Amino acid sequence: MKKGWLLSCLFTTSIILSFPAIADANQYEKAVVESPIIDIRLDSNSNSAVISRISKGQEILIVGEENGWTKIKLGTGIEGFIESSDSQVKKIEDGFITNKGVNLRRNATTESEAIHILNTGDKVEIIEKSGQWTKVRLNSLIGYVHSDYISSDLNKSATVSRGASRDINSLIEVAKSKLGTPYNYGSSGPNSFDCSGFVSYSYKTSLGIDLPRTSTSQSKQGTQVSKEELQTGDIVYFDTGGGLDRVNHVGIYLSDGEFIHASSGRNMKVMISSLDEKHYRNSYMGATRIIE
Repeated sequence: MKKGWLLSCLFTTSIILSFPAIADANQYEKAVVESPIIDIRLDSNSNSAVISRISKGQEILIVGEENGWTKIKLGTGIEGFIESSDSQVKKIEDGFITNKGVNLRRNATTESEAIHILNTGDKVEIIEKSGQWTKVRLNSLIGYVHSDYISSDLNKSATVSRGASRDINSLIEVAKSKLGTPYNYGSSGPNSFDCSGFVSYSYKTSLGIDLPRTSTSQSKQGTQVSKEELQTGDIVYFDTGGGLDRVNHVGIYLSDGEFIHASSGRNMKVMISSLDEKHYRNSYMGATRIIE
């Protein structure tokens, strides 16, 4: 019994030692398993020992193919072979965002929460294409983008970006066209607005970007920027209650320290104010950039 156990340990050790440490994943193609269970064999031979198994939904690295077998690596460092004809694995391709301010949504619907905002040229992993929506991975985030705004061709996204310089001007034109429009709590236009409704309307009408409806949610979108880095089109946000512990007001930065917003103060309308005004200087909390 002891001898058998020793031989078993030696065999297992020899298999483990035969695998080199997993190399940089960027050298190989990524894929996801679509079959329920697939045996991984030590060699490209159906009589070879089964050293591990992979299951549906698991991600692997494809090293290459030879004689009807696919050589793979696992994240654990295991390297082996699966039958190409039976493997039923789907390669994960890279995709590139072709527009600015593209929502990465939790579910495949425009009503779903935006969990991140993507910009022209951003690279994501395409998990699945299904009609109008494409399921993608961005680092640890998995969500959906509208298929119109993603391409497997990096050059296409670069071409789009060259024409995107008009985006900011379009946003500001729409926002300024609403100067003097009455403030009304809970309204998102076109004839009256509250602060977040005005920001949402401006981005949606000019650029087709769907932002969350509340000021707190809007402040969490995009890339956070310092006051010194403010650029035209950035969303600026405030706590007008003075506690600087919750966002309750937003506007769109113009330039030279000015921003446009739907004010709930004594003016009760869409107007342009200065960040240097005492009220806004004291209540300023930060800014976020939707359009890179």
